[in-house]
Amino acid sequence: MIAELVLLLVLWVIAAAYGVWQAKLGMAVPPPTHGDPRKAGSGLAQVSEQEMVQNSKGKTSAAGTKKGSRLPPPTEPVTGIAAGSDALQRRTTPDLSARRQTGRSSNTSFTEGSFLSRASRPASHVSRLASEIGLAKDGSNTFMGSVVNIITGGLGAGILCLPWAAAGASLSASIVIILVVLVVNAWTIDILVKAAEQRGVFDIGALLGELPGRLSASMEWMCNIVIWGTLFLCLISYYIVIADCSLKAFGGIPAFSDSVRDNHDAWRTGVLIVAAAILVPICFLDQDKLAYTSTMSVVVNCFVICIITFDMFDQISLGPGRGVWTGTPICVFGLGYGSIAMFATLMQCVILQMCVLPMYLELKDHSPRKFKHVVNSSFAGLFLLFSGFAFAGVMAFGVTTVSENVLTNLGASIPALVSQAGMVLCIMSVYPIMFMPMVAPLKTSKYKSLAVPVTIMIVALSCLAAFPLRNLGEISIICGSLSVACFVGIIPALIGYYIVQKSAVAMTLLGLSMTVMGLLGLIYRDNIYEGDVCFVEAWALASDM
Repeated sequence: MIAELVLLLVLWVIAAAYGVWQAKLGMAVPPPTHGDPRKAGSGLAQVSEQEMVQNSKGKTSAAGTKKGSRLPPPTEPVTGIAAGSDALQRRTTPDLSARRQTGRSSNTSFTEGSFLSRASRPASHVSRLASEIGLAKDGSNTFMGSVVNIITGGLGAGILCLPWAAAGASLSASIVIILVVLVVNAWTIDILVKAAEQRGVFDIGALLGELPGRLSASMEWMCNIVIWGTLFLCLISYYIVIADCSLKAFGGIPAFSDSVRDNHDAWRTGVLIVAAAILVPICFLDQDKLAYTSTMSVVVNCFVICIITFDMFDQISLGPGRGVWTGTPICVFGLGYGSIAMFATLMQCVILQMCVLPMYLELKDHSPRKFKHVVNSSFAGLFLLFSGFAFAGVMAFGVTTVSENVLTNLGASIPALVSQAGMVLCIMSVYPIMFMPMVAPLKTSKYKSLAVPVTIMIVALSCLAAFPLRNLGEISIICGSLSVACFVGIIPALIGYYIVQKSAVAMTLLGLSMTVMGLLGLIYRDNIYEGDVCFVEAWALASDM
């Protein structure tokens, strides 16, 4: 047992040092070059006037692309979008006739002005996109503000299921899965950011519109359906957490305990309605306002981990065979189908691909290099939180008794009540971050006047859906499985191959592996299965204490 704790502490120190190092590198990245866009460090303007003209032999395209490249060559002269405080400059309007000759029009959206997916527009519209979404043209969010916002995006309902998922996957396998999930997501986010910077479009639907031929329209349809479906499930899970934590907190107060116990459904209904009324105005806040609530969310999660850690040491002091350490032993190292639930649950926590492009656009002096450091620093912090949450939760509450929402395992002590109330506030601050991609394309379409009523409608419908749905673990796994297949597998693979020019082998492996894991997650939605194998049990190591 001591060896496991020491190993976890060593990993924490390494992750913390890596996060600090990445933060220093990121804050040291100089602002992108302004002035002549062709001298900018990123964007579309990396080519000269001569390179913009197709040579007589037809071996190079307008962007210097070789004959037989994956995308049709752009025919318009690109004057560039240099990322930075004075950037988001214009390029000329595309030649429609030339576009049609390549099988693509200037607007590659399947429906012009569609509120589900913004069409691929000339780069002169990027500034309009920024202002309509509520983002400053030059980016108003600081490096650390972006780090905190990304960390907060991973602190939603899914993290509360991690101890439950880790109980079936084994402690060692859970740590490995956390590392793999973070690395894969960081890689795919980098692919999307580089592609967005190259094409000058900053929402994922419009980026898919840059794919060749009919592939763009079909992928936009799939993307929009999965975005709305998975994000709507996320919003429902947030309401479930709010209701569970609120009722647990009120139930621990003597003045309300009897009423909550006797009128549980009525209390739950009231909590959900009040939560919806509070969330409506929060969804209209800009990200720079959410940075303060994001900091609070990180503090609350750290506080919850501390409480669970104290419970863990209390259980360790009792020893095996007492308290929750009875029945099924805790597995230190094992293999089984429970690892699939752990993978899907983690993906539900970490997947931010549909949110990162607006976040990238808002980062002050943004560039792909700087945002990569932002993501690396954020994910180092998430590793600390995820691994601590999973490890301490399993050790404190056991394998068979740990709940799908670990906060419901806490007692009625004052610290427990504070943590449950704080988690409600945390979820409310995460809600608008995950809500943003559902309405961002609407704000840039001809239906932008509907943004306010649609916002209210989505908040209300997700609240209504939370009335009959109460199984947090299953919703998290389904949402994570759909997301990993779409946003970590298929979409980054296609964008990486066609736009960023990544290796066909690497992108094929990425797409197929993530799709398979998504399908397995839909099949194996429980954390413990009879055929799971445990090679090392915690009981065997308890004598080391």
